[in-house]
Amino acid sequence: MATVGANISKTLPLLTDLIEKTKDKDEKARLRALHKEMAAKLKELVDKNVDKATQEYEKATAALEDANAALRAAREDLAKTAKAIEKVAKAAEWLGKLAKLAA
Repeated sequence: MATVGANISKTLPLLTDLIEKTKDKDEKARLRALHKEMAAKLKELVDKNVDKATQEYEKATAALEDANAALRAAREDLAKTAKAIEKVAKAAEWLGKLAKLAA
């Protein structure tokens, strides 16, 4: 399993690509909001020391991997954008939980 840092560094550009491709106004707005949220969480995590041996770290990493796969799928088939939004929102939720644990 890759690290949170390796995964989130892929998430932001994938989100940007999907924002550019998406035609639906509501989905585009939700993707932009998620991009902003993920960037803020990344900044928060960068400023903290994160313990990799926690369930939250494992869950955040797995959620980011799922989100990245969903974002790649949505780039190929825009009908999958709603599912990608759902996966990114879940990853953002786990990153928030992880950030609360970080020292």
